[in-house]
Amino acid sequence: MAYKRLNDQLVLRLVDSAEIPEDPANADFRKMQEDLLAGENLLPADPPPALPPELVKLLADKEVAKQQARLQALADLSPSEVIAWVAKNVVTLADAKELLGALAVAVSILVRQL
Repeated sequence: MAYKRLNDQLVLRLVDSAEIPEDPANADFRKMQEDLLAGENLLPADPPPALPPELVKLLADKEVAKQQARLQALADLSPSEVIAWVAKNVVTLADAKELLGALAVAVSILVRQL
């Protein structure tokens, strides 16, 4: 009999499509071990399916957003806390430009999700 790994915990017996758990107390598992020692094949699990392109893009967007320190500083704040944070941390034109750039990244990510 040939077998195929389904995942870390299950093996499929190809002859009857029985799913065999990786459990030494299971009679089918013990029989499979005997068959493998006798030269039967254990085929590898199928690779996981590829992620849809839109999900790949969303994950990439999230990584870009995580790299924006200013966005991370604002992530868990309430609206009034954001206003207080801006008043305290944006004091120069360079600060304002940096925050505006981070907000532009956030807006572009959000717009793509609409």
